Amino acid sequence: MKRIETFRTSGRARRWRNQVKTALASTIFRTHELRLAGALARGPQRPLILGYHRIVDDFAGMAHNENPSQLTSREMFERHLEVVGRDFRFASLDEIGEHLATGRPFTERVAAVTFDD
Repeated sequence: MKRIETFRTSGRARRWRNQVKTALASTIFRTHELRLAGALARGPQRPLILGYHRIVDDFAGMAHNENPSQLTSREMFERHLEVVGRDFRFASLDEIGEHLATGRPFTERVAAVTFDD
């Protein structure tokens, strides 16, 4: 157990998490940039819900004091919204909930953005 705890708190673990998070974000961005989102995205009957914890101006500075996996830079967040907005209409969670509760299908792809904490 101690070995696992040491790895979790080590600089090596933080660097690894940062590299994985960056690679995933880059892959998501490239998928949308290459217009593959339409082929990979859910149909209009299933909304896309994007969840974020914290949007920060200085990711590098904040990552030293906080859990980097819960941080998204403002620049990356803006890019996410831009890319998702190309293929989806943003809707409120209330609108999505109403559609799901009544069984009324969406006629277009919709997405919502949520923030935890």
